[in-house]
Amino acid sequence: RDYRAIISVNWCGDDATQATLTTADVLQALVAMKTSADAKKDVATFCPELAPPKADLFVEEWDDVAAGETTVRVPKRLWVGILGAAGVREKARWADMSNAQLETLARTLTDCRLTVTGKGTFKEEFVTAGGVALGEC
Repeated sequence: RDYRAIISVNWCGDDATQATLTTADVLQALVAMKTSADAKKDVATFCPELAPPKADLFVEEWDDVAAGETTVRVPKRLWVGILGAAGVREKARWADMSNAQLETLARTLTDCRLTVTGKGTFKEEFVTAGGVALGEC
């Protein structure tokens, strides 16, 4: 059997609270990077913490976000892969990113489409207990 599926992954979620950030939340944080103290850093070497929108919330203030709110920092190797998927060149600086590039990056972070093909490593099919309720499909 030839298995194929397309899945959508939101990389900006918190397992503990089951909260996820929207594309608009992430875009607001990315746009703020253009004028932050880190604007001259390379995008590939500096992944910002992503937090829910607050008035005038910049990177240096994100550590002070109230308890219980979602903050996300994508792991570095995953960040580089996401940048590649979004078409961001490695040496781009935050200050030089266009709004269109930031929108594409925000969409890639919150709605990353991945194609799943084939079977697992051992070429086996199996069913596990539990799973997904048919009503959710």
